Amino acid sequence: MSTSTNAINAPIPFSVTQGGTGQTSLSPYALLIGNGTEGVSVLAPVSNGYSVLQSTGSSANPHWTNTPTVSTLSFQKTSGDSPVIFAIADTSTGYTLNLPTAQGSSNQTWINDGSGTLSWGTLSIGGGGTGQTSALTAGGIVYGSTTTAMSTTAAGTSGQPLLSGGTGAPTFGTVDIAAGGTGQNTQAAAFNALAPTPTTPTDNGTIAYWNATSASWVVLNSPGSGTYTKTLTLTASGGQPTLSWA
Repeated sequence: MSTSTNAINAPIPFSVTQGGTGQTSLSPYALLIGNGTEGVSVLAPVSNGYSVLQSTGSSANPHWTNTPTVSTLSFQKTSGDSPVIFAIADTSTGYTLNLPTAQGSSNQTWINDGSGTLSWGTLSIGGGGTGQTSALTAGGIVYGSTTTAMSTTAAGTSGQPLLSGGTGAPTFGTVDIAAGGTGQNTQAAAFNALAPTPTTPTDNGTIAYWNATSASWVVLNSPGSGTYTKTLTLTASGGQPTLSWA
């Protein structure tokens, strides 16, 4: 009499109703999915490291997906206060943001290095900031001093113009003669700055004289000699005093 060894050695899995799974083998790290009284389904793992298991309700088995449908992330205190909600952008490409390793200092912001690493720092010019960590000078002018930060001028005094420093810092001050000004801030000082420098004679009584080309000093009355080189006549025409030379 012969015996069928195949029938004796064949594994017979316990069904779900018998406390089993209905499966005869499982791959490492696989997930089991219920199927009523039928044998459980097996969902093999994925190796990308960022997929999530997404439910499709009771009509089909859950599946792995790289794009979760969750659009918000909320944090709520255990005391029941209103939650803080972060909205997640709808994107088809996944990415990772690595949080800073320390809490940072007051008024610092998160700065992305372009590779997903976040750090605490001051917003530079390239990021739309000023690169400054202290208050700006009241009444001062903000100007670019480097490619990463801005600087502020002193406030200046009332009425002063802002003067270019070329490649240097601008400043408030007075416009010098070379730039079309007087370099002075009073009328008397401005006249002295613009008047020609006396050479000879240097006696008292010399006056500025304009010869239609340039200004120079001439002797109106040379003490001790009685010599008059020019005669200054003051007349009134229509109530307006007029100086003339003769």
